[in-house]
Amino acid sequence: MSVAAIAAQDKGSTVVYRGCLNLGTTEGTFFMSKASEKSQKDKDKISLKVTPATEKVKLEPFVLKEVEISGTFEAAPAGGSAEGGEQLGTLKATKVTWKNDYCG
Repeated sequence: MSVAAIAAQDKGSTVVYRGCLNLGTTEGTFFMSKASEKSQKDKDKISLKVTPATEKVKLEPFVLKEVEISGTFEAAPAGGSAEGGEQLGTLKATKVTWKNDYCG
């Protein structure tokens, strides 16, 4: 991901990522694997922690599905929590759209 893209995301602008939604390591947590930002041409695949921005955003029905998630991105804080030992940025989901029943 480019420095310009990360800087734009840090300002709280809306981004859209497509990838596979998975359960996190603790109850009520989620992460997206094989995620690529829709606007990025190089399509780097990354992993993101995903949290609902409001109570109206339901992530559970989309676990193990390929989805597109709109929201705001927050870079991983230095020394922050890790998912599987990897520092992950957080996508605060405002909208989840089903794309495929299987992640591939």
